[in-house]
Amino acid sequence: MKVKVLYFAQVSEKLGINSEEITFQKEHPTLWDLMDYLVKTYPVLDELSYKIAHNQVLTKENAALSERDEIALLPPFAGG
Repeated sequence: MKVKVLYFAQVSEKLGINSEEITFQKEHPTLWDLMDYLVKTYPVLDELSYKIAHNQVLTKENAALSERDEIALLPPFAGG
């Protein structure tokens, strides 16, 4: 199963990439499985502030991932 991960602003700058596809071998991966993988792959993520969007909806919840889901790591922003 593949999911697309998009990186924006400081996250993109620190990682040196804008996006990538992650392939999971695990059955029924979750958003937290993905985040665990990303932090292990890119330890600098532990030092950055960002919000997570799952299929263009901001979330703090764990959720099951599906084929071709889109996850975005977004810079913190203020509403107005």
